[in-house]
Amino acid sequence: MKDESASRAVDEGVIKFDITLETAVIGWPAGAQDLEAWRRILWQLELVGVERGAIECGYGNVSMRLSSDNAQPHFLITATQTGQKRSLQAGDYVMVTGCDLENNGVRARGEARPSSESLAHHMLYRLCPEARFVFHAHSALIWTQAAALGLPSTPAEVPYGTPAMAQAIAALFTGTELRTSRVLSMGGHKDGIIAFGPTADAAGTALIATLARALAMRAQPESPIDLP
Repeated sequence: MKDESASRAVDEGVIKFDITLETAVIGWPAGAQDLEAWRRILWQLELVGVERGAIECGYGNVSMRLSSDNAQPHFLITATQTGQKRSLQAGDYVMVTGCDLENNGVRARGEARPSSESLAHHMLYRLCPEARFVFHAHSALIWTQAAALGLPSTPAEVPYGTPAMAQAIAALFTGTELRTSRVLSMGGHKDGIIAFGPTADAAGTALIATLARALAMRAQPESPIDLP
């Protein structure tokens, strides 16, 4: 019998685009301390982390815009497979300098390969100029209640880490209230949730507030409680 959980683990975090990586030490740009602080919070809440089993695979990633160019926004993003680390060093972040959706390619500078979700982050920065931080988390609680929470969601048949996912996210900007709600569910990426905002606090708060709503919804009694 096929082990579906193992199959998901093998696929989790796999980079599906071509990478042109300029190996370089990039250091900490201004504002990166806010990005790393929130990344640690998400790690402590297990919204970023590692799936343990026959194969251990990291999940979740965070990024920060570095340029105002909306056609090819530069951004700092966690390197692939860093979810197992409680805290990250500068070398665990990569600067993405360009994405080519037509040819499924990513250009980057750093000491490691960028996150497998780089194309999704690129599209959010490209279409939402006010967004400066993007957080991709995993939450079964939010993901399974996405419809009840009213979250915009990409189609279930669209896989993560692909140009198709980036285009599906783009479609949500015209067909939903994503620009103002700033939280979306990745329908074809189990437990995948993305939040973004003009500051790290805004992106993080949007994500945590959605988690709180999901918790409240799950805890809601089936029948009203009679108060004295």
